[in-house]
Amino acid sequence: MMTTGGGTSLETKWAMFWAALVAQCANETFVTANRIVASLTRTDSVRAFLSRAQIDAARVLEAIEELHTLSFDECARRVECELASTGIELGSANHRARVQLRPIEPVARAVFDKVIEQHGHIGVSPLELLLDLLRADPVLASRLAPLGLADAIRTELEE
Repeated sequence: MMTTGGGTSLETKWAMFWAALVAQCANETFVTANRIVASLTRTDSVRAFLSRAQIDAARVLEAIEELHTLSFDECARRVECELASTGIELGSANHRARVQLRPIEPVARAVFDKVIEQHGHIGVSPLELLLDLLRADPVLASRLAPLGLADAIRTELEE
């Protein structure tokens, strides 16, 4: 497992699983960069980073949530309720088999293709992936620019 100042690749993989769950819950065609960022924002390492950088996680989520879709939190609640009612454990083989895989939207897919090319798998920390997504998606970057997120991540990763 690769560890960096920005967390572990295992956290990134878990965040990607949550992004896929939320996309399925919201009946979305693609796993969007916004869903991925929302999921990354919920990892322990990104939460700790946001706290150190004095960036409000709720403001990050407000900036990226789409008004016309179910919120990440509502989808997470629904997923957890469904799992509790069926007795299936989150992330178990039985649960993973129920997740309908969706393609990652093109702008984010290019980021993943580059990461996989470099590491052979999603071998980056949540912070590294978050920064790569901000670099690749101008709309996402502009929504989060007022919070200074990209600059704060760059500083964090350089230390």
